[in-house]
Amino acid sequence: MEKINLAAKFIKNAESTPEKVFLKSKVEGVYKDFSWEEIKLYVFKIASFLISKGLPLKSKVALLSHNRLEWLCCDFGILSAGNVTVPIYPTSTSGQIEYILKDADVKIIFVENEEQYEKVKDFDFLEHIVVLEDIEKDIVTFNKIVKSQEVFYEKIKNIVNEIKLDDLVTLIYTSGTTGPPKGVYLTHNNFLHNIIRGGEIIKVSSDDIFLSHLPLSHVLERCVGHFVPMYYGSIIAYAEDINTIGENLKEIKPTMFVSVPRVYEKILERIIEKVREASKLKQKMFYSAKETASKFAEHRAYNKPFSFFDKLKYNFFEKKVYSKLRDVFGGRMKIMISGGAKLPYEVGLFYNGIGIHLLEGYGLTETSPVISVNLPEKNKIGTVGKVLKDVDVKIAEDGEILVKGPNVTQGYHNKPDENKLAFKNGYFCTGDIGVLDEEGYLKITDRKKDLLVTSGGKNIAPQPIENILKEDPFITEVMVYGDGKKFLSALIVPNFEAIEQWAKERNLSFKSKKEMVENEKVIRLIMHRIEKRSKPLARFEKIKKFVLLDKEFSMEDGEITPTLKLKRKIITDKYKDKLEKLYEE
Repeated sequence: MEKINLAAKFIKNAESTPEKVFLKSKVEGVYKDFSWEEIKLYVFKIASFLISKGLPLKSKVALLSHNRLEWLCCDFGILSAGNVTVPIYPTSTSGQIEYILKDADVKIIFVENEEQYEKVKDFDFLEHIVVLEDIEKDIVTFNKIVKSQEVFYEKIKNIVNEIKLDDLVTLIYTSGTTGPPKGVYLTHNNFLHNIIRGGEIIKVSSDDIFLSHLPLSHVLERCVGHFVPMYYGSIIAYAEDINTIGENLKEIKPTMFVSVPRVYEKILERIIEKVREASKLKQKMFYSAKETASKFAEHRAYNKPFSFFDKLKYNFFEKKVYSKLRDVFGGRMKIMISGGAKLPYEVGLFYNGIGIHLLEGYGLTETSPVISVNLPEKNKIGTVGKVLKDVDVKIAEDGEILVKGPNVTQGYHNKPDENKLAFKNGYFCTGDIGVLDEEGYLKITDRKKDLLVTSGGKNIAPQPIENILKEDPFITEVMVYGDGKKFLSALIVPNFEAIEQWAKERNLSFKSKKEMVENEKVIRLIMHRIEKRSKPLARFEKIKKFVLLDKEFSMEDGEITPTLKLKRKIITDKYKDKLEKLYEE
């Protein structure tokens, strides 16, 4: 695979396959095809607009929008004008946006709609605001640029030809679980390493179709669901939103899909919900098939026993169950990638057992993002896979994962002190704790900064405990608490659907979720589930008391990052009184 800058590769693909479909996007409820030639024209119009404004090369240009055709066109337009994209999550508040724009010295921003425009309209340091949707206000919009902007073909090509592989592609601001977000420098070379090495593993071709739904402002989707398909000439299709993924999978019939563990869990939960509505015979068949699939997945991953009788059952279920389950994902799925958080072991077993390669990987914004990923031919479920070629990973004395390689950032924008702390002898300090097994597969065990120290002096990693409890079908979210305390407690978000079904079978009903979580029988159920799941844990790692919450953690409330990581300090502060009551004698 050739190594040229991303803007040059985009133009090359557009000129070599102008009529080929590059993008599928919903227009008035129906997926419409957009060719490379059509997208290239939009990209060149945006690039020409930026050039016409006299923007110096390598200037930062912001993009504040949900995933859509215009997002892609603006991103490649910014790159083709020799500039740097600063993506911002559309859920960000006006204050958060202002911090990023000032820190990055942004003068031009593309915003999705009037709602986003309202967040930035009073920033007097902005020179130009472009709205992607048509709105009534007398301001510049995407369509106005497309209709009236003269295209500077030669200027664009000259600029693109001068882009070096070490030049910046983007400045991505991290989610900020512990403090203000930091702008991460990522270059063409950084992304190209992931594109080429990752593409080799999942064997991407121009025949592949990627269904894109994670925010493009997040590095995982930007790399794997945006730059990868562009580089290999594949098709990108945008899901409408998180709630329509099931329908969109059937409509698009993708071959590639990237998501976070919670989405894979929810799809499995919906499958199980439908099974519960089926006859007792079909329920029995499904659960037997699920058990056999998990057994088969463990056999492939760890060479665990799989008898001749197991094979007979598996072949029977392949015809009767697994092929139908694969149809839920469109029937053509080759590879599904899971990142951003730990994939529950049972979920990994299910997908791989029914014949879908669900590969868990690991990385950070600072590593463009992939450090390691499982292999289709050797998927060790429960690990985050093998370290990519050319990437050097070592485990520090305290267990921290250190990484060096072509995918690693040059550092943080305007943060010299942070840069000194982030690197140790040339290695980037990930802040994650992990181990490498004898085959070179990496396993994450915890976050370094999240360690709790009890009043008894026990150092406890909360994430493994949380992950064990979240594997229970009655538990959706967990945050372990207990730093400086004599025992561990937790905030628990139950699986409301599962409890409703459980209650229905016992002739129980609730007027609200609040009534549900205050019900003594529900509290006892969750206590029983916690005790059952906690058997492998040491005594000091077990949850003694808990608070049941009546709603999930959300980005809107500032409790989780856009990549669904817990903002522990914010959650702790919010529920401090309830948590502290658990320790009253």
